[in-house]
Amino acid sequence: MNNTQFTPNSRKNKHLAFTERVKIELMLKDGKTAYAISKVLERPINTILNEIRRGTVAQIKVGKTIRIYLADAGQARYVENRRVCCKQFQVLECDDFDRHIETAMLENSWSVDATVGRAHEAATFSKTLCTKTINNYIDLGLIRIKSFHLPLKLQLKPREVSLGRTRRSWAIAISNRPDHINDREKLGHWEIDTVIGFKSKKDEALLTLVERKTRNTLVRKISSKKVEAVMAELERLEEDFGSGFPRVFKTII
Repeated sequence: MNNTQFTPNSRKNKHLAFTERVKIELMLKDGKTAYAISKVLERPINTILNEIRRGTVAQIKVGKTIRIYLADAGQARYVENRRVCCKQFQVLECDDFDRHIETAMLENSWSVDATVGRAHEAATFSKTLCTKTINNYIDLGLIRIKSFHLPLKLQLKPREVSLGRTRRSWAIAISNRPDHINDREKLGHWEIDTVIGFKSKKDEALLTLVERKTRNTLVRKISSKKVEAVMAELERLEEDFGSGFPRVFKTII
């Protein structure tokens, strides 16, 4: 395949570099066509044509105005386009709604939710902002509303985390593992983990046990990665080893 436009190394979304713009300028001065330049740079012909169009400026030479491509002009136009290509804050597009929420919240002491809800019910604004967006703009200082103007937020009681009844008494946090286990000098200390093929709670999983010193590995198939399934498999493992289980598995973390 001789066409250089077809290459296994995809250049999709790769913008032209300034060095490439300099090459375009030099090759145009040498009389190269846009198609020839695209083959040399291994760029689509439309990319080259668009770049030549953007970077072509008017120059006066011997009293005459000519149009010529300059790499500096193309680079400056590229930088300017990149600067203004980002999406602007929506608050700049919702002046009427912006003034409405400021009046409602400052004069009537409405909450953000109440202000947005009543605006949706009235349907008098062509474009509105959601509650989350307004709160973000308040934090960024983009509107006159400040945090101290808002009603106090609900203070939710932190949920207590339960270890569950199925956790064994010998289970400890990995951060509390003794130093002699971290040194990998003694046998019988295992690391436990679960592996799933697809990110679905209903899929079966693999239970892996790796001995820290020898790197011996046990792999067992379990119904899921839930605590109940893991503990059930550990109980079956204890039954398989019988009285030797405490000597083989001194710790499992």
